[in-house]
Amino acid sequence: MRGRSMDRKAQLRLTRALTVGVAIALASVPALPTPTASAVAGGRLSFQSPARIVDTRFESGPAITTFALGQDAVIHLTVLTASGNPGQPLTTVAVHPCDVPAPLGEASFVLRPDDFVAYGKVILGAVPTCLTASLPIEVIIDKVGTVLPSPTIGALQYVALDAPVVVLDGVVAPESTTPLPTAPGVPPTAKGLVVLLDAAEASQGGFLRAQACTSPPGDGFDVSYWNTRSSGLAYVPFEAGGTVCLFSLRSVHVKATVLGYFTDDGPNVSMLPPSLEYVTGDVAPPGLRAITPVRVLDTRNGIGRPGTTKVVAKGIVQLKFGTNVASTTV
Repeated sequence: MRGRSMDRKAQLRLTRALTVGVAIALASVPALPTPTASAVAGGRLSFQSPARIVDTRFESGPAITTFALGQDAVIHLTVLTASGNPGQPLTTVAVHPCDVPAPLGEASFVLRPDDFVAYGKVILGAVPTCLTASLPIEVIIDKVGTVLPSPTIGALQYVALDAPVVVLDGVVAPESTTPLPTAPGVPPTAKGLVVLLDAAEASQGGFLRAQACTSPPGDGFDVSYWNTRSSGLAYVPFEAGGTVCLFSLRSVHVKATVLGYFTDDGPNVSMLPPSLEYVTGDVAPPGLRAITPVRVLDTRNGIGRPGTTKVVAKGIVQLKFGTNVASTTV
């Protein structure tokens, strides 16, 4: 999904339960005790093949700044800059209950001036949910699941791991499919995973898609990337004993972190998976990434070039920045 494309200075906050989407989903559910196992097998999530239900690009009328997303669903939400916003400043999109104003300084999606699209999974519970954008955008909604009003036999519940587990941290080849190793703490009876995907240092634009290894190649994706770091969540259901495979269109450095798993018999029948939020006040200015100052030239001490002689009039000194400048810097 150019799923939530962010600068490395951006602060990513991840919670296991009370995130934007999960807080919405649990808003009308009474507090439940946490038994060692559910009294009745089942949970509140039912996944399906993606089905497009909204695409404002093909509707008459101007681009939008507010939109009602619906309720009781798991959606893959895509936001795009409107055609009339070339070179716009930072665009933030907050997902929130419709009867609550959009939170200040927080966003579920961030579009930088060099971005045109962002993606993400959103949990919509019983409370009607809306989005509010700082600038006009277009919206695409693909329904990928249903949030049931009460635990149901055969439905899934989310179980968070005691601590997130990094199962992949390295460069993947272009047009490659990489099976993710089994994460400690995930039982063999698990029926899916929730994986945080982080892409950086891409050679060119592309995307990541996580899916069950036994599934045929899909059309959607979970994270898109270009010359900035991109993060997104993948909800991947599979049959018990299944595994997750990660497809990347381009060569990119990927960090995959397993946050938890799906089951139909866990400790909390109403647990829902997490969502991501960004603190927009910490997003660096477009095109700028601060680093710790490093001296690359001092002719007095022989730093940056051999010798300590002065630079002659109209002389040229070639500076070498090494790893202090990313390969995608322009």
